[in-house]
Amino acid sequence: MSSTAFYSFILFFIWKSPLPKTLKILLSIPCIIMILSVLISRVYLGVHYISDVTAGLCLSICYVLLITAFYSNIKNYFI
Repeated sequence: MSSTAFYSFILFFIWKSPLPKTLKILLSIPCIIMILSVLISRVYLGVHYISDVTAGLCLSICYVLLITAFYSNIKNYFI
């Protein structure tokens, strides 16, 4: 869950940056690969069931959406 949230935050900051769209896409691909590889490896190694991994993915996405919404409001308020 923490690695999914971490790489999702990196994706958020990549897409909020003033980089060209092609560079944003190129930088997003490794983050997405890392998220998927961690999720798949958890199930493959038998550490978690697929339902656990899915719940962790959903929780980390909710966490990232909450924090990024808070970040956007704070940024707009102070800047």
